[in-house]
Amino acid sequence: MQTSLLKTQISLEDIFYSIALNESSELNKPAVVLCDRGIFDGSAYVTSELWAQILDEQGLDGGGVIDKRYDAVVHMITAADGAEKFYNFSNEARYESIDEARVRD
Repeated sequence: MQTSLLKTQISLEDIFYSIALNESSELNKPAVVLCDRGIFDGSAYVTSELWAQILDEQGLDGGGVIDKRYDAVVHMITAADGAEKFYNFSNEARYESIDEARVRD
């Protein structure tokens, strides 16, 4: 599943990057592409050994792929680490306990 998600994320990023380049060129203005999630999000849900295997199978190297794909990375810390009163389960997709969220973060 993480391999499929990785491929999907890469495809989406590539598509939006291409759109931004085309629009930027046509409008003669710079463009910025912001990704809410990046290709490394999946690494939080598998072991480091499995993640390394997934990257290797896709021809990607851990550190280099970040430098090649992203100009900047902003890591926002989970509310489960320091703002616990705001970490709740009103979002149906959230299933991790506070402790699990801290570990994944």
